[in-house]
Amino acid sequence: MSDKTIGINQYIPLAVLDTGIVRILEKGSIDREEIYALMLQHTSGENRAKKATGYAASILSKPSILLTRLTEICTVDSWVKLSQNDRYAFIICLVSLRYPILYDMVCLLGTQFKIQTSVNRAFINQKMSLIYGSNRTFMVGIDAIVPMIIESGIVIRLKTGIYGKNEAFSLCHQFIKESWIKTDCILSNIKQISMDEVKFRPWMSFFDVTAINMKKSSLLSVQLDAGQRYWVG
Repeated sequence: MSDKTIGINQYIPLAVLDTGIVRILEKGSIDREEIYALMLQHTSGENRAKKATGYAASILSKPSILLTRLTEICTVDSWVKLSQNDRYAFIICLVSLRYPILYDMVCLLGTQFKIQTSVNRAFINQKMSLIYGSNRTFMVGIDAIVPMIIESGIVIRLKTGIYGKNEAFSLCHQFIKESWIKTDCILSNIKQISMDEVKFRPWMSFFDVTAINMKKSSLLSVQLDAGQRYWVG
């Protein structure tokens, strides 16, 4: 077991975080009262709503190159015109950068879906507990992040406690694809990823991120080393 911390114990609806991003693009900051009102619609009780609001504020207020760059290249209109897949994939990146247990979970699922079509909850719990330990805090944390992964659309619930990869999921916007790669670079603590390797990495296995126009890259740079091209995050 590592010394990683869980940090989150409350499900945060991606739709609420989506609204928070709209406010950042519109006004420069989130509206906590609005976030709290929305959380009340998704949670049972004021205490849970307040806790969820705190998590949302932490995710959207944490200094992040992704969010900073988004505000530079995106307007409210262009953001809301993105597909839900693109918006929610970006939000998964933001949540992962604040609470890396989500990144670890996505990587675990990506690894398993390469060798089998479905994964059950018992397997997820067992594998994730090797990283985070097995206790009530861990179980509550898993309960918080699994619904977010499903809401993102990259994973589908086949039936209670059994999950599969959403083969129909895809991304369209280049910046979102770059954000996904950048998140992998940051959280795996690597400075560059071979373009040939990208599609084999667990985090990258849910959709094609290779169709990127290198000349229009806004988050990543390209490096040539010994005839091999690398994304530098």
